[in-house]
Amino acid sequence: MFIRKMENKDIAGCAEILCAIYNNELWMCRWDKETAIEYLNDFFENKKFVGYVAEENN
Repeated sequence: MFIRKMENKDIAGCAEILCAIYNNELWMCRWDKETAIEYLNDFFENKKFVGYVAEENN
């Protein structure tokens, strides 16, 4: 596994994961991809935000 600093290009993939995790009865949330992208962009555009992504080695 490889961990690296999050880049703008990662937002769409992270939004898909957010939707997959939070769209269930436990969280009682309804996320669509567009809303998740907007939400993640709000964080990403904050100058103090630091995010990381984990990728499997290919």
